[in-house]
Amino acid sequence: MMDVSSALEIIKLAQVDGTDTSRAALSNAIDDVVQATGETYTRQSASYEEVRKAQPWQWDYYIEGLLLALVRSRIADGRLACPSGRWSLLDVGAGYGRDVVRLAKQPDIKPVALEYSDGFVKALEALQEDGTLDSASVARGDMRDMRTVADASFECVRNHA
Repeated sequence: MMDVSSALEIIKLAQVDGTDTSRAALSNAIDDVVQATGETYTRQSASYEEVRKAQPWQWDYYIEGLLLALVRSRIADGRLACPSGRWSLLDVGAGYGRDVVRLAKQPDIKPVALEYSDGFVKALEALQEDGTLDSASVARGDMRDMRTVADASFECVRNHA
């Protein structure tokens, strides 16, 4: 693994002039940045909630409200099937679970948290263990490779990572 500064420089050069960077070098640089980010999130996961604050910003509420209204309107007018009455939402990059916990309180939403960082996965699993989230609501995975998520298995996918 190269140092993060070198990896970021390779990515920056590729964005400016892709001919100077090989595909393999760019791929390795991206992987190194993602790995370093994951390691940082794992180290910081215990204090992340405190740093980020427990409540979303007003803009977050606004955007989330638009998303939920859109899904609900598509279910109501039949453009999106939801035979069970509860629709599933994949929260990609769920972090410590602030949003997925709030969404789980909605009677019509069955949220699933997708998270890569070990520290955040442990925090999410603790929410399952204490009953805050149900047993099928946490999945470990990398948002760069969604092949582990079956096609059409969610009515909504959101990424607030």
